[in-house]
Amino acid sequence: MYKVKVITNKLNIRNTPTADPEYKNWAGELLKGDEFTATDIIEGQVYNNSPYWYKDEYNRFASLTGIGDDDPRIGWSLRTLGVPHIWVKTKGEGVTVAVVDSGVDLHNSDLSDAVLAAYSYNSIDESQNVQASYYHGNFCASIIASRGRPNGLLGVAPACKLIVIKITDEESIDDANELKGYQKLLEIADSFDIISLSIGSPQEKPLIKNILEKLINAGKICIAASGDDPNPAAGVCYPANTIGMISVGSIKCTNETAAFGNGIFEISDQSSGGAQDGNHEGVTIVAPGDGVNTYDIGGKLWGPISGTSYAVPYVAGVAALWLSTIKKKNISIKNYHKSFKDFLITNSIKTISGYTSNYCGAGIISPSKILSL
Repeated sequence: MYKVKVITNKLNIRNTPTADPEYKNWAGELLKGDEFTATDIIEGQVYNNSPYWYKDEYNRFASLTGIGDDDPRIGWSLRTLGVPHIWVKTKGEGVTVAVVDSGVDLHNSDLSDAVLAAYSYNSIDESQNVQASYYHGNFCASIIASRGRPNGLLGVAPACKLIVIKITDEESIDDANELKGYQKLLEIADSFDIISLSIGSPQEKPLIKNILEKLINAGKICIAASGDDPNPAAGVCYPANTIGMISVGSIKCTNETAAFGNGIFEISDQSSGGAQDGNHEGVTIVAPGDGVNTYDIGGKLWGPISGTSYAVPYVAGVAALWLSTIKKKNISIKNYHKSFKDFLITNSIKTISGYTSNYCGAGIISPSKILSL
C-alpha cells in the first residue's frame, strides 16, 4: 500500500472504473490534504480523460492528476518525473545495479542496506572494502537506491540492490584500476542487470570499450554520462560515446512545483553536445542533473549538486523500475539493454526550452509509461 494526498481543492472517487459517468456513481469525496491509500494503479480512460487511476482496497478509484505526495524525502526531480506513482507497482525489487565509481558510505544504512557486499569490489587494493572517502560515487548511489530512513532521502528505486565497483578515491582515475573494475564486471556479469557509469574521459580506452560492448550485447543495461564540457565541439565523452550506450545529458527544472509533463525545462550549461556519427554515440536522453539533492559521506543530506554525473543515476533508477516490472510480469525480452533504450527514446518528451537533438537526444525521460507495461 502507498499513501498519497489530494493536491487539488477537491477530488471525487468512483466505485467502479467502468461506470457510465452520467449515472454519477460516486464513492465519496476527498478534499485537499486528505489521504488516499493506493493498492494498485490501473490504466484506461475511466473519467475525465485521465490515463491512469489509483485503486484502493475498497475498489474505489482516484485520478492521478488529483493526487500527489508531500513526503519530504522525495525531491523535486522525482516528483517532476512522476516516479512516486510508479512505486505503487514497483520500487525496483529483484533488480541489481552495478555502480562503477568511488565507492559508497557503508556507515549510512540508507545505502549499506542496498549493497551486495559479496559481489562488490575495490580495484585499488583488490578487496571487498568499497567504503568511500571521496563523495562522487556516494552521491550517485544515493540517487539510485537510497532507502529513505526518517528525515532521509528516497532514491529512484529504493528497493533495488547495488553492486559497488570502487575504482578511485579521488576525482582522477588510474587507468589500471579502471580496467580491473571493468574486468570484474565481466567476471560477475550474471550478478547484476544495470551498469551506472558517472565517469568520463576525452580519451577512449580500447580494452574497456571492448568489455562494454560485450556487456551491451549480453543485454546488460549500460548508462553513462555524456560529459560536462559546455563546448558542443567537445562531443560526448568516453565511455558514453561507445556505440550502443545510453548516453545521458542533464537538464534542470525551472519550476520545481510543476506537475509531471508541464514543467519548464532548459538545457543545462553542463550538457555535452555531439550527435552519433557512426563511430561514436551521441546523447540518447536527458534527465534531471542540476540542482538535485543527495547524501554526502557521513549521512548528511547534500545539495544542490549539478552535472551529467547525477543525471545518469536517475536513468539507472528508472531502468531498475522498468526491469523490475518486466520481470514481475514475465515479459519475454531478448536484450534488456536494447529494449530499455528503445523504451526511453519512444516515450521521451521534447518539451525542453531550446531543444536540439545534439544536446538533448530524444528528449527528457518519461518513466510514467512503465505503468502501461
